[in-house]
Amino acid sequence: EEVSRLATKVNEATQDIQYLVETIQEDTSLVLEDMEKSTTEVVTGTQLIRQTQEILQGLAVTSENIDDYLQQITQNTGEQTHASQQINQKIHEIADISQNTSSEAENVVKSLHDLVEEMKVLQISVEKFRLQA
Repeated sequence: EEVSRLATKVNEATQDIQYLVETIQEDTSLVLEDMEKSTTEVVTGTQLIRQTQEILQGLAVTSENIDDYLQQITQNTGEQTHASQQINQKIHEIADISQNTSSEAENVVKSLHDLVEEMKVLQISVEKFRLQA
C-alpha cells in the first residue's frame, strides 16, 4: 500500500512536472515569438534610421547648394547695382552734354538770326548804294 501511495505521488509529481515543462515550453515559445517581433521591429527601425540619415545628408547638401546660389545671387545683384549706378551716372553725363549742346545750339541759332539781321541791313545798304550810283 505504501508503494502504491508512493507510485501515485510519483505519478502526480510526474504529471505536475510534465505540466510545468509544457507551460515553460509554451511561455518560451511566446517569448521567442515576441523576441522575433522585436528583432523585426529593431531591423525595420534601423532601416528607417538609415533612410532618415540619408535624407538628412541630402538636405544638408541641398542646403549648402542653396547657400552657394544665394551668395552668387548676392554677388550678381551687387554687380548689377554697380552697373546700374554707372549707367545712371552716364545718363546724367549725357543729359548734361545734351543740355550744353542745346544751349550751344540756341546760341548758334541766335548768332545766325543776328547774322541774318545784319545781312538784311547790309543788303539794304548795298541796294541804297546801287540806287545812288
